[in-house]
Amino acid sequence: MSKKWSKKLGKIIADYREANDLPLRKLAADLDMDQSTLSKIEKGGRQGNIEMLSIIAKLFNLDSQGLHIDILSDKIIEENKDYPFFKESLQMALNKLNRSNL
Repeated sequence: MSKKWSKKLGKIIADYREANDLPLRKLAADLDMDQSTLSKIEKGGRQGNIEMLSIIAKLFNLDSQGLHIDILSDKIIEENKDYPFFKESLQMALNKLNRSNL
């Protein structure tokens, strides 16, 4: 089963596709994937991927940076929230990133 962040991505894709009356087959072609795969991603039965975000943002004229930050932050939390000292580790990671100018 898909992870929570991937289900959110699938819902975003489905909502924008339907709001723009874009057929599933057309969006699947734009994403270079099989129509049934995209359908499963939209329904949460298959995991999407972060690489899809730039294409989705461009196709639906969304803020690419905001979409990436929203989905990636959910992914980071979901995949690491059960580790002891997660918040403290995340803060240290941010401090290290700031010092390294990445």
